[in-house]
Amino acid sequence: MKARNTLLAIAASAFAGALVGVLFAPDKGDRIRRDLTKKGKRTRRDLTKKGREFTDMAKDELEDYIDYMREKYEDARKHSDELIEKSEEAAEELKRKLNKS
Repeated sequence: MKARNTLLAIAASAFAGALVGVLFAPDKGDRIRRDLTKKGKRTRRDLTKKGREFTDMAKDELEDYIDYMREKYEDARKHSDELIEKSEEAAEELKRKLNKS
């Protein structure tokens, strides 16, 4: 969420800067368009970089979460196997006691 807010802040800042630049520019139209094009390309490059960073971070977080959940699954599976084994042993012991009676 923080990365998304950062991307939005960058985009909004770039737009606001371009707008202020056009409104108060003493230069000719050609120069303004050229400057805006440069700033637009720079902003696109920056946003692309931030987007890649965000995507990489999200992938890493997802992989960590998947690993964590796999560990929890294996722990639960092992525990349930132990409980089943103990239940079967208890059932066998109960059968033996009943057969002796």
